[in-house]
Order: sequence, then C-alpha cells, then structure tokens
Amino acid sequence: MVKYEDLPQWEEFGKISISPRELYFNNKLVVAHKNKRITGFTMKRLSPELAKIFSQILKDEQPTDIQLSPEETLIYNVYLRKANLHKKFPTQNVVDDMKRRVTILEGELGAGNDNKAVKKELKKLIYYLEAYKAISVKDMTDYIKYLNE
Repeated sequence: MVKYEDLPQWEEFGKISISPRELYFNNKLVVAHKNKRITGFTMKRLSPELAKIFSQILKDEQPTDIQLSPEETLIYNVYLRKANLHKKFPTQNVVDDMKRRVTILEGELGAGNDNKAVKKELKKLIYYLEAYKAISVKDMTDYIKYLNE
C-alpha cells in the first residue's frame, strides 16, 4: 500500500511539474511550472481512467486502451502539449474542435448570453489554444483582456 509520504509533492512531467500525491490519492491533476501555478491550467478532478493514464505517463509507460470522453480527450491532449510530451505519447489534434467551440461560445456572447460559465469556458479554450501554439501569447492576452471588460 502506498503512503502519502512515499510520493513526492512534485514530479517532472516534461516541461511542467505534476503532483503525484494529488493524482494518486484524489484523482486531481495539479500542475505547475517552476513551482508556480500555470495561468489557465486549473486543478482538474479526473475520472479514474484518465488518472490512470497520467499515472502511466509519469512512470514513462505508454498508455494503453485510451477511451476517453471528448472533454477528457481535450484535457489529455492539451496537458501533454503543454508539457511538450505530445511527440512521445499518442495525442490527437484537437485544435479544430477547440476553434469550433470558441466560435460557438463567441456566438452565445454576441447573442447576449453573459453567463459567467460561458466566459470561463471561453478563457480556458483560449489558454489551451495558446498551449497548442494555435494563437500567440499576445493574442491570448489581448483576448483575455477583452473578455474581462
């Protein structure tokens, strides 16, 4: 049986760090870069399947039998991209799906839906698009400022 103290607080996960303790005991994905939280990458509660996949990657094992929901597929792909592990482990290109969702959410905002959840999802997608290098850091910053107005 694994004890809480046996797992390190942070472990290298490509270019970022991940908390194995949170992953193993709480199925939470907590990431940081140089011990600082990464803007736009909040703590995520994962399904047991996705937590298992991230645990396999931490052990430098190839994940097997990846069957995830669309939301989990997005999380998996974006976090591997942010960690720069997308060449070592299998990923899918989800940029077109993210852009399509951004367009839909922009339409909702344009139609007058000012629900905070819509803006929150839109911000998350903009951060993810920057992680994929689909937009520049400047474009991301400008867009987030625009959403905060």
